[in-house]
Amino acid sequence: MSAIGSNHSTRSTTDGVYERGEPWFDDGNVILQAESTRFRVYRGALALNSPVFAGSFPRNRGPQVPSSTAVYRLQVQAIDLQHFLKAIFVPGYYQRKLKTDYDATISIIRLSTKYQVEYFRQDIVANLVIAYPSTLAAWDKRSKVEAYPSTVAQRAVDVLRLAREINVRALIPAALYQCCENPLEVILDGIHQPDGGTTRLSPEDEEICILGRERIVEAFRARLFSESQLVSSGPGFLASRHVPCDSARLRWLYKDEVWEMAFGYDWFKPLHTECPILGPGVCPSCQNAFAATFHRTRSFIWENLPGYFGLPEWSILRIELDHILKEK
Repeated sequence: MSAIGSNHSTRSTTDGVYERGEPWFDDGNVILQAESTRFRVYRGALALNSPVFAGSFPRNRGPQVPSSTAVYRLQVQAIDLQHFLKAIFVPGYYQRKLKTDYDATISIIRLSTKYQVEYFRQDIVANLVIAYPSTLAAWDKRSKVEAYPSTVAQRAVDVLRLAREINVRALIPAALYQCCENPLEVILDGIHQPDGGTTRLSPEDEEICILGRERIVEAFRARLFSESQLVSSGPGFLASRHVPCDSARLRWLYKDEVWEMAFGYDWFKPLHTECPILGPGVCPSCQNAFAATFHRTRSFIWENLPGYFGLPEWSILRIELDHILKEK
């Protein structure tokens, strides 16, 4: 295999001007062109990795060598094709980019999906699921687990768009939920990205996000802050019918931060892990009963998360994800 040629030298042929991109192998036997950039690589290696390419190349009918290198024009972006081909042909490139370069990794999975390169697709999806999981336990641990590609846990809008493009619906509920954690004006004006810029949701996802946000908050408050949950006759306190605690619970409700959580316009932290303390005057039994209701509410919100956004239930999404990760 020859050395990779220099990058972005301009060449002219009878069919127009093009840039020489990397990888470019002088002894390569196929040229792929994306936009105005060409890449010279090896047909056999492409066919071995991708059934789409394998089905596109003509089969040799004998030992003869073609007199010229065939050019295949692809309807993809040049930068995506560059990262995809380097992942296939440059040793260590994929592993390095997976850890350090979000955009390159997304280019690789985008074309791996298009051209059915299973290893890259499955590996990247498995890493995306760490940051956008399908279980509450994994969501609670996500801040403590290193997720690849880097910065992916802060790029919910991009992951949401990508999940729809590559048809991995199991990523969508957690990505939408993370978008919902922003104030409403941020959701409408653009969500901040790690590079300092902002990214807008599509009009469809913006509507889904805002409606889902309201459904989640309503469900949280109905299960935790309804009258039946704040007095000792409620189902959350059957094990601790301590009537003297009722007035203390109601005083606690009137605290500013609690009132915001129970009735505020822009509050949205239904999956926060720390149970509120009811305040002085509430016995341990009533506090424990409230904590149990709080944790049941968190689990309820998560298990119903896809439905708040108009998606199938988790069991269906998890089956789809398992199929993607086990494709042969």
